[in-house]
Parts: sequence; C-alpha cells; structure tokens
Amino acid sequence: MQYFEKAVQNEPEDPDYQFNLGYTYWKQGRYEEALGPLKNALQLQRRPLWWTVYIQSLEKANQTAESAQQKQLFQQQFSGWVAPPNLDNLERPKDDYDGVSLHQLLMLVQIQTEQKHQKLTLEEHVALHYQRAQELEKEGFEREAIDELQLAIEYDPDDAPSYQELARLYLKSDRYEEASKSLSRSLQREENADSYLLLAKVYLEQGKLAEAEAQLNAALRLKPYSTEAATLREEINARTPASQDSRR
Repeated sequence: MQYFEKAVQNEPEDPDYQFNLGYTYWKQGRYEEALGPLKNALQLQRRPLWWTVYIQSLEKANQTAESAQQKQLFQQQFSGWVAPPNLDNLERPKDDYDGVSLHQLLMLVQIQTEQKHQKLTLEEHVALHYQRAQELEKEGFEREAIDELQLAIEYDPDDAPSYQELARLYLKSDRYEEASKSLSRSLQREENADSYLLLAKVYLEQGKLAEAEAQLNAALRLKPYSTEAATLREEINARTPASQDSRR
C-alpha cells in the first residue's frame, strides 16, 4: 500500500498509479477509501475494468444513487462489454517510475522505513520485515515480499520462520531448488512438522517421490495426526507407479 501511496503522491496525474492505489483499497474491502483514487484514475483514463471496480466500490459503500448513475453512463459508453468472471490481478505495475525503476522507488521507501525504525531491537527488526513481507504478498507483490524476508534473514541468519516463509514463496513461484535450500536452512535451525511438510511438497512437485515420502514421515513423527500430512500422503500415493498400475 505504501508504495502506491508514494507513487500517487509523486505523480498524481498518472492514471495507473491512481488505479493501483484504489484497487488495493478495494481488495482490502476499504471501499470508501477506494473511491477517491478510482475516480481520479477514470478522470484521467476511462477503462471498462476500472469503471467496473469503481461501480462495485460505490455499491459496497452504499452510494446507490451514484452507482446507478455510473452504471447508466457505463452502458452508454461500453454497450455490450462483458466483465470477466473475477476482478483479480488488475494491478498495473510499471517498470519505469519518473525515469527510475520501480524497484528503486521501493528501495527509497525501504530506506525511509529503516531510518524510522533504526532504534528497534534485532528481534523487532526481524518481526517488522516478516510482517511487511506478509502484507506485500497479500497485495500481490511476491517479489518484494521475498526481498523483505531476505532482509529479515540478514538481520538474523538463524530465524527459522523467515526461511520457512521464504521457501513457501519460492514454491509458489516454482523456484524449487531455492525453496529446498531455504527449508534445509530452516530445519537446521528449528525442526518442525510444517517445514518437513513444505519440503515434501517441493519434492513432490519435482517428481522426487522417495524424498517426498521421507520428509512426510519426518513431519508425521512430530505431528502424527496432521490432516495436511494425510492429504499429502494421498497425493504421493496417487503418483507412485504401483498405485497407477493398480488402477489399470
């Protein structure tokens, strides 16, 4: 959220930045706050998807009269246009921000935040970056969430939860080798069933069924009645050659 707010503050005439901010509010259910930037975006550039989000925000904010008026205007301009079944992943990130990469903008915000929190303890720094990573992931910024977790690890190379969360994000991005390494480091520092299960999933995605089975057994040793482990066992069994042969 803070990245979009910073972008809008510096370039209020950019429709993409205005929409990104409003859309992020919309995804969080903060419909009243979404209306301003969404309206600004539409005044700068009218796109049917943006207008649809704006109308939905009006409805959720109980502004029925304005919503009805906007629907009428929308039909006049985009007659016959059909909205997609869902409105996910509509953000419009840019690779260029005022001649500087978006990553540099994120780094600027990062530096400002670090200066603000420079008196925090080591544990508080780790917790701050871990929490920020979770917030960034919710907003669709998985790459930046990974950066935050790596910062948490820089502060405390022995923080097992950060390695585990980093591995989960790597797994979502099909970065299996990196996920495996992060989980190995997590387990070296703290043995827990969740890390073993996650590592089993990594191996399963790689087709390494024996390794997946071994990690699953390690998880069950720590958490014998895990329903997640039972589900994963079924997935592994379904992929084993013996199981496939028995179905023929």
